[in-house]
Amino acid sequence: MKDRLINIDLKKVLENKIDLILAKKLKSKPSTENKDEVYQIKEVAKMRKKCTDYITHINNQEDKIYLKSRHFPVNMRLFKTSSEYKEIILAQCAYIRKLALTKNDGYKKPHGMSSANLGLSFNIIGIVKERNTSREYCDIMINPEIKKRYGDKVDALSNCGSLTLPNPIAIKRFEFVRVEWYSEDGRIHDSAFSREGNSFTIQHEIQHNLGILITDIK
Repeated sequence: MKDRLINIDLKKVLENKIDLILAKKLKSKPSTENKDEVYQIKEVAKMRKKCTDYITHINNQEDKIYLKSRHFPVNMRLFKTSSEYKEIILAQCAYIRKLALTKNDGYKKPHGMSSANLGLSFNIIGIVKERNTSREYCDIMINPEIKKRYGDKVDALSNCGSLTLPNPIAIKRFEFVRVEWYSEDGRIHDSAFSREGNSFTIQHEIQHNLGILITDIK
């Protein structure tokens, strides 16, 4: 716990220092003759990017295994019998929820978030409800599995934070899906979702954890 607190404090100090340096440099343009000053500004920019880099991206070689592989199901037996295992899973759920409700630099606020987006290996997704309202929250689905697809297949404009395409592309999605999943209290659920009830987002995030990107869909 002590190391964790130290890391958090160091990050805050680093970000504050970056802000102070950038604010100072904006007032006076650095001299190109001062190589140390130019180098410092470049390093500051790198640090700023590193502090906010938490989304996997297909252009990063290290991230591809998370975006192109099927993710492991959470072992619900151990989830119910082992407090340590449950703690690990719930920590990942909390992380997914937090970042599903966070706007990423240079990209719109998410409709949902998958383990694949965050470099995690378990099959967990988060779906944002009441988006862009004061009642906004994120529902977590553990081991979500689509049991039935029905209704018309319609064009859904889609983009992805792990692809950041220049423009959204049209993807064929079923209007309705029936999904089975576990909630964070270990209870199993089986519900139908409509287009208005986030069925498109649910299909998108589940496919993420199956290693399927929107650019893979014909």
